[in-house]
Amino acid sequence: MAEITGIQHERVDDVPLIIGVANKLGLADILNATLGTHGLQQGLTNGQLAVGWLGYILSQADHRKSAVREWSHTLPQTLAQLLGQPIRDVDFSDDRLGGVLHRLSDDAAWEATEQSLWTASVTVYEIPVSGVRLDGTTFAGSHQPTPEGLMQYGPSKDHRPDLPQLKLMAAAAEPTGQLLVTAIRPGQAADDPLYTPLIQRVRQLLGRRGLLYTGDPRRIGRPS
Repeated sequence: MAEITGIQHERVDDVPLIIGVANKLGLADILNATLGTHGLQQGLTNGQLAVGWLGYILSQADHRKSAVREWSHTLPQTLAQLLGQPIRDVDFSDDRLGGVLHRLSDDAAWEATEQSLWTASVTVYEIPVSGVRLDGTTFAGSHQPTPEGLMQYGPSKDHRPDLPQLKLMAAAAEPTGQLLVTAIRPGQAADDPLYTPLIQRVRQLLGRRGLLYTGDPRRIGRPS
């Protein structure tokens, strides 16, 4: 019998499922098209980096950049198979992930990503849309507010007026709850003025009119 010289064990958990769904949606290709990758960047593209990082966030329930590199070192073969390319030591470094975040912060790139991802989702799931529900929520954190920053003091839904917060506005398709578009705004912003820009983006995304737009807890729109 041939002698076995070494066996490498990797605990994959739910990582293949998470990244597998992303691959089925073509998420890496979508992000490569909307975010781009520097011509001199070696190793994983920004789309592949984002998908791998998303696998870490959802699997480990942790959004930190600093821990992703070490995590990737525990799954080199698994990630290489899922992402289609060998994993280098520097691929999931803070600098690489920070570059992905910087490109995601561009509004035009983010909206183009939503548009392409919606098209991919419809192709896979054939989602019906009978209406659109819009709502906003806040996320607080121990940050130092700056005059032009997102983290600002405002009415707190978490009953923590002592913490600065940001506001997330979202629109979802009825009746499935499929997320359509999102918008991040400063924490002191009122909800009411943020609905109209969201509705305009949904109309552009769906290419449809005549839908009922509703908000929680009151109706904010009518068929148009």
